[in-house]
Amino acid sequence: MSYFLLTYQTYILLCIFAICMMLAILAGITKTLSKRRKTALIFMELSAGLIALFDSLSYINNGSSGASGLVFMKLLSFNVFLFVILFLEAVNLYISDLALNEMGLNKVPMRLRISNLLGIAGVILLVVSQFTGLFYYYDAFNQYQRGPGFIFSYVVPFIIIALQTSFLINYYMRLNTLLRVSIVLFVSIPVIAAVLQYYTYGMSLINIAIGISATIIYMFTMKDVNDQVDMEKRQELDAVEAERAKIMHGFDEAATAIASAVDARDDYTRGHSVRVAKYSRIIAERAGLDERTCYEVYYAALLHDIGKLTLPDNLVRKGGAEATESDKILFRQHAERGASIMSTITDYPYLPYAAKSHHENYDGTGYPDGLKGDQIHLYARIVKVADVYDSMTSNKKHRGPYPQGKVREKFISGAHKQFDPKFAQIMVEMIDEDTEYKMRESEAAAVVSVEDLSYDLKEIHEMKFEAYKETVSDGLKVTSEITKLSFTSVAEEGAVPKNSLPSLIIFDSFDGAVHTDDRKIRNLHYYEFGELWVDGNTISTKARSMKTDVTPIEGVEVDLSKPVHYEVEAVRFKDHVKVKITCPDKVIDSIIALPDSARTVYLGLAGEHCLVTNIQVEETGETIDENYIPRISKEVEIINLSDGDIPNVQIDEYRSLSTQGVQVNDGMRLLFHTKTLPSSEQVSCCPYILLYSSDDGTVDGKNYKEFACVRVDGEDVTKHDGERNLNDLSVRRKDSFVGWDAWKNYNQRGYECEVTFRRKRSSVIFATENAGVDIRCVTPIPKETAVYVALTGDRCALMDIRSLD
Repeated sequence: MSYFLLTYQTYILLCIFAICMMLAILAGITKTLSKRRKTALIFMELSAGLIALFDSLSYINNGSSGASGLVFMKLLSFNVFLFVILFLEAVNLYISDLALNEMGLNKVPMRLRISNLLGIAGVILLVVSQFTGLFYYYDAFNQYQRGPGFIFSYVVPFIIIALQTSFLINYYMRLNTLLRVSIVLFVSIPVIAAVLQYYTYGMSLINIAIGISATIIYMFTMKDVNDQVDMEKRQELDAVEAERAKIMHGFDEAATAIASAVDARDDYTRGHSVRVAKYSRIIAERAGLDERTCYEVYYAALLHDIGKLTLPDNLVRKGGAEATESDKILFRQHAERGASIMSTITDYPYLPYAAKSHHENYDGTGYPDGLKGDQIHLYARIVKVADVYDSMTSNKKHRGPYPQGKVREKFISGAHKQFDPKFAQIMVEMIDEDTEYKMRESEAAAVVSVEDLSYDLKEIHEMKFEAYKETVSDGLKVTSEITKLSFTSVAEEGAVPKNSLPSLIIFDSFDGAVHTDDRKIRNLHYYEFGELWVDGNTISTKARSMKTDVTPIEGVEVDLSKPVHYEVEAVRFKDHVKVKITCPDKVIDSIIALPDSARTVYLGLAGEHCLVTNIQVEETGETIDENYIPRISKEVEIINLSDGDIPNVQIDEYRSLSTQGVQVNDGMRLLFHTKTLPSSEQVSCCPYILLYSSDDGTVDGKNYKEFACVRVDGEDVTKHDGERNLNDLSVRRKDSFVGWDAWKNYNQRGYECEVTFRRKRSSVIFATENAGVDIRCVTPIPKETAVYVALTGDRCALMDIRSLD
C-alpha cells in the first residue's frame, strides 16, 4: 500500500483537487443550502482542493534547481500549510452553522471562537517559520526537509480539531444520524492519517485525508439537506391533503344534506340517495374502476335526484298509479333540471352526468335524450342499476320491498334492455352473495293492500284472504336452518269456518312468489311442489312424494268461528322438506320429497276467506342433519360416474361447493364430465373454472386470493374485492354454436369437458370449448406465486375429474 501511495500519490492529489473544485462549484449553485452553510462548504472544498494541488506540485517540483525554483517550492509548501489551517477554519464555520441551526444554540460557542483565534495564531507561526526554518527548510539541493520544530506544525491544527471534537461530543445527540456519521468520519480520518504520516516520511496522508473528509462532509450535508427538503415537501403535501380532506368533508356534508332534503320531500324515499350512492360505489369498485372514478360515481349518485327540488311537492309524493300523463311529462323534466343545477358547480364537472341520464335505458328507450349503449355516460349507467335496485327493495306507498328473487330476475331480464349488462351482472352477483337480504331499506314496510304486490312475512303483521290464491304472501326461504312462523286466523264474517282456513304453499320460482298466470309461471319458472292446509288436508302437485301425518291432541276441541293460533316449523335437507304445523287440537307433520336437491324452496302463506293476524317469523339458527327428516324417497342420483383423481361434487346453489384444488403447471390438462341439474333453467347454471392461491391450496383457505372465475358460457364472475379486473377474457362463438337454448340442453344432457393450461412466469393462460363456445383467458399472476385451479359452479354435477400433465 505504501509503495502504491508513494508511486501514485501525485495523481491521487490531482484527482482530489479536481473533485473538490467540482464540489465547490456544485455547492455554489445549489439553492437548498443556507447562506452560512453554503459559504462554509465552498470554503472547505476550495481549501481541500488547493491543499491537494499545491502538495502535488511540491512533489513534482521538489529539487528544482535555481533561485526561482527554490522560491516556487517555498511558495507551494507555504500554501500547503496555510490552506490546512484555512480548511480547519472552514470546518469551524460549518460547525458554527450546525450549532446555530441544528443544535438550537443562540450564539457561536466559546470553543469555536477560540478555534478561530488559534487559526490566526497558526498563520502567524507559519509566517515566522518561513524565516526561521521552524517547520521546514530546503537544503542546498532544493530538497524539502523537516525543520527542528516540525512537530509544532501539528500542534495548532490538533488543538483546533480537539476543541471542535469536544464541542461535537457535548452536543452529539442534537444532530441527526447523517450529520453524526459525517462528523465522526471527519474527525477520525485526518487524525489517523496524521499519526501515520508522523512516522512515514515523504507521504501526504494528511492532505489526502483532508480531501476525503471534505468530500464526505459535502455528500452527507447534501443528503441531509435533501432529506429535510423531502420532509418539508411531505409536510406541505400532508397539510394540503389535510386541507383537501377538510374541504371534501365539508362537500360531503353539504351534498348529503342536499340529498337528504330531496329525499325528505316524500316519506317513501328517505335515505334513497345515500343508499343509491353506496350501491353505485360498490358496483364501480367491483367493475375494477380506479379509486378516483369510484369516488366521483358516489357523489354523482348521491345527487342524481336533485332535479326533484324543482318539482311541486304533490307531484313528488304521488305514486306511479296516481300520476296522470301530464304528471309524468312534468316529472320527467327533473332529469334535465337536475343536470342544469349541477352544471353550475364547475369544480365538480362529473355531477351532471347521473342527474341527467339515470333514466336512460341501455336499448335507447329511456329519457330525456333516448341515448343508447355507450352513448349513456358511464356514471349514469352505474347509477341506473343502483337506483332501480333501491327502488325495488324499499317501501313504497302501495307496497313493501319486492322479494329478493323478483329483484334478481329484474336485472337478469333487463340486461341489454334497461341496464348495461356488465353492471346488471355485478348486481346479480351482489344479490346472490346477500343470502340474508340485508342489502335493502331497513325501515318497516308500509301496509299493502294492492293485488300482485309484495307481502313480506318478516315485515307485515296481518293478511286478508278472499278467493283461493287471490292473495299469497311472498315466500319464506326454507333452508337447513329451522324457520318458525306463527299466526292467528279467524274465518271472515259470514263464511263457513271449516272451509275458511289458512294454508301453506311449498314452491320454487325466480322471484320467490306464487303465480297463477301462465305467462309468469313460464317466465319466472314457477314450480309448485304441494300445499298443506291447517286442517291436515294436502295437495301434492310436482313433489316426487308427499307424506302427511296428523296426530290429534286428546281432549281438545277447537271452535273455528273464533281466532285460532298456529305455529309452523319448516326446514329442508337436500331433496326433502319437513313442515310441522302445531294446532291447538292436533300436530301435522308433512314431508315433501323434491324432484332434486338443487331446487330452491319457499313457503308461502295463503288461505281462503279468512283474516290472519299476529304474523311473526323467527329464524332460529338451528341447523339440522340428515337424520332429522325421515327419507320417504330415494335420493336423486345425478352423479352416475365414479371419482377420478379428484372426488365428484354436486353443486346445488351458486358456488356453494368447489372441488379440491390442483396446482397449475405448464401444459396441464383438466378433464371432467359435467351435467347440469334438472332444475337448472339459466345459462349461468354450469361449471366455473376458478384460479386462486392460498397457503394450503384450498378454496377460501388462509390468505386466499381469487385471480379468475370464469363460467363455461364465457362470463367472468371473478370476485375482485374492489381490485381492478386484469383478466383478458376472449370468448368466440364458432359456427357450431346454434343458440343458448341448445347450449343449455347440451349441458343438461352432459358432456366431457377439457381445460388446458399454460403457466408463464407472470400469467396463467387457460382455454376450453363446449358446444361452440370457445373460451381463452389470460390471467396475470405475481411471479413465484403457487396457483391452484378448482371447479365450482351453479346447479351442476362435476364427475370423473382428472388432472393430466
